[in-house]
Amino acid sequence: MPHLLSRNSRLSSTAYPLCAGLPARPDDSRDDCARLDPGTVYEKGYMIGQGKPAFGFSLDSRLYQERAGSTGLDELGHTIEDFEMSDNLMIEGGISDSGGQLFVAEPSREHRFFSAELFRRCVRALANA
Repeated sequence: MPHLLSRNSRLSSTAYPLCAGLPARPDDSRDDCARLDPGTVYEKGYMIGQGKPAFGFSLDSRLYQERAGSTGLDELGHTIEDFEMSDNLMIEGGISDSGGQLFVAEPSREHRFFSAELFRRCVRALANA
């Protein structure tokens, strides 16, 4: 599989910005809601490392702290960051610092993990970046 990573990295180097979906609210399971797909995190970091803006969208309008536990502490007693952001500081902050934007909306009726309208907004912003 290393050849796939290498090929994906080459394609990402020639592509323009990234528009990635962040976690939606699949159910009430906090474990499912607080995590991004590791591949998306890698691609976001790679694109920003290339000096390209990254954009994202999420169908979960709750703040990160609420999604991750709402008490300020996780089950091990560790503090959950509270920067009043829709996602982890490094995710949302990285998107913002790259010149990109994070689009957030409530889940749509069309699909619980995807919104064509939110994706179109993200792509329009990408086209103007």
